[in-house]
Amino acid sequence: MRSPSDTRQGCARQRRHYALDADGVIFDFDTAWRACASVLLSMDLTVQSPAYRLQDRYGLSNREVQKVWTAWNLARMWRRVPAFPQVVDALRMLLDMQHDVTIITLLPDAKDGEDRRIALNTLGLHRAHLVTVSASKREALRQCRPDFYADDCWQFCAEAQDIGRSPSATGSPWSPPFVARIQAGHDGGGTAIEGVREFPDVLQALAFFHAHG
Repeated sequence: MRSPSDTRQGCARQRRHYALDADGVIFDFDTAWRACASVLLSMDLTVQSPAYRLQDRYGLSNREVQKVWTAWNLARMWRRVPAFPQVVDALRMLLDMQHDVTIITLLPDAKDGEDRRIALNTLGLHRAHLVTVSASKREALRQCRPDFYADDCWQFCAEAQDIGRSPSATGSPWSPPFVARIQAGHDGGGTAIEGVREFPDVLQALAFFHAHG
């Protein structure tokens, strides 16, 4: 992973809006979910396939996955998922430089959004905006119109790219965002999209964006 100081280069020229997914991008969801599932199911989970769906990734039944989700929600795990420290440092730096940061995340209900807000505040990201959605991120992306967007799911990368092609709500000119697909150890639930670059982590995506954006 690149040093957070690398994100400083080239990003101070103008105020920018950075939008990011949370899990797999800022938070190490996979490690936390696998640990929870291993304890609950009394098995040592190993990756069976680099699939986006947890059932396919770990070779679990729908019933087993639902059992894990029930325990996960009871334990209020959305506030406890560990973050990638260097990513948090980079986001703090962007906020300190007066850039806007919006986290757009898919969560089941409002309570989970409250837990995720607590997690962000605990990490010192209280100035970052949080938007939770239950399905599509299209409207949230249309509202915030980011310059940079990172997600581990191809569907949401496609939505960000599509928003970049549409006119702004005011009809004013708007440049499409730089869209990065963060690999996060899985296939993103789809296939590669022309114009969307893949990166092992968001630090490398930010470094590329600041060097070429």
